Amino acid sequence: MPLRSGMTEMTLPPGVRSDKLEPLWDRVDSNRIRVAIFSLIFSAVIAFFIALALTVVIVLVGLITSAENVGTRVVEGAIVIGFPVSFLLTLGWVAWRISRSERFLLKRLGARISARGEIADVKAVLKDMSIAAGFACSPQLYIIEVDKVNAFAIGRTHATAALGVTQGFIERLSADEQRAVFANLMARIISLDTLYATAVSALMGPIWAMRDHDLTMNDGDWPDARDPRDVKATGSRTGADAYAAGFVFYGFIVVVTEILSWWHQKSAWLASEKADGEGMLL
Repeated sequence: MPLRSGMTEMTLPPGVRSDKLEPLWDRVDSNRIRVAIFSLIFSAVIAFFIALALTVVIVLVGLITSAENVGTRVVEGAIVIGFPVSFLLTLGWVAWRISRSERFLLKRLGARISARGEIADVKAVLKDMSIAAGFACSPQLYIIEVDKVNAFAIGRTHATAALGVTQGFIERLSADEQRAVFANLMARIISLDTLYATAVSALMGPIWAMRDHDLTMNDGDWPDARDPRDVKATGSRTGADAYAAGFVFYGFIVVVTEILSWWHQKSAWLASEKADGEGMLL
């Protein structure tokens, strides 16, 4: 059903294009489709790297042991069988991870649920915006014990949605400022923009944590391909080659995850811009 009429262009704010208008239910369906597509791509990428790693391991074992039975058929079997099996196992892990995404993210953020009677003023502001958004009750409100001013919304559905605020948000913002932030967050929940953000963050969380850990490692923490104690292959290039192959393999993973992170960040920026305008209406 078309949304535009002859009066549409006249009533829109400056800079807003009528061809970008879409029904709310289309936004919700679009977010669900995006999550499904991202999950399939994520599972396929992880399965590919697992199958590739299995193939490399088989080849290296054959080189180290000089095994004659490690041939083309074995390598092809690792790829042909390894990828489908890895894909199905990864897809199962993805479904399990998404089904518990809220608890994973809340734990990672160190958020605690607000107790009964705690921050009553903030809850009253949230209740106002929940009513304006058409919710029968407010989403659960969590607190992060940090001084910075920040807030977030997560949730796969309207029923599982949750909001979080920092201690700085509670202490430094006025009621009107809190209302403006909650309006933005409730707009994201209404359109289920939180579904995509929650699912992607839950899936990418372990990879981001591993990458952040590696970025904070000291030079002495990394294995040295020239050190026989790290390579375990004195007088042979096999250990150094294995280390180099692992480094290249890890580099591919980082590149792919960075591309997925960029896609996620770009979508988050667009969703934030839409939520700003929809929050103003609330």
